[in-house]
Amino acid sequence: MKNLVKIVLILCLGLSVGFGLAACKKQTKQSDDMMATTDENLAAPTTVDVTVEDTAPVVVDVQNTEVALRQVNFALDKYDLSAAAKKILADNAQAIKAKGGSVTITIEGHCDERGTIAYNIALGDKRATEVKKYYGRLGIPTASMTSVSYGKEKPICFEQTESCYAKNRRAETLVSVK
Repeated sequence: MKNLVKIVLILCLGLSVGFGLAACKKQTKQSDDMMATTDENLAAPTTVDVTVEDTAPVVVDVQNTEVALRQVNFALDKYDLSAAAKKILADNAQAIKAKGGSVTITIEGHCDERGTIAYNIALGDKRATEVKKYYGRLGIPTASMTSVSYGKEKPICFEQTESCYAKNRRAETLVSVK
């Protein structure tokens, strides 16, 4: 979803710049005359010619884009799935199945900043693998899934508080439609 928002923003920015440059180029003789007016002519009525051009609609291709589904969180130093996490993963699995067609699923395991790099990479891997196994039990083909551990390298919260640490202990499911 983040990538889709970025694409739309880039397209809008590009169109804005394009229209702005086009507007700067199209100066008519009438606009040059208007710039040469004196104070006595400022009260006189002016006319402006407006040309409206038809433009093609903007179409965004959603193929080969990556969409993040809901993430699940874990307890400190744990990789087992809670009942709430299983419910979220079941909802994610339904969304994946509803997509139909060919999808690639990447499951990312994350940890909070506490612990060594090696420990957090291993724990993140266990979290991602546990989510992958659960998706498999829910009927998602394991051949379409890969798991990766980022350990503590990609936090979403940077404060050193327990609530922030809890947000960083997560597994994210990214779905790419082919």
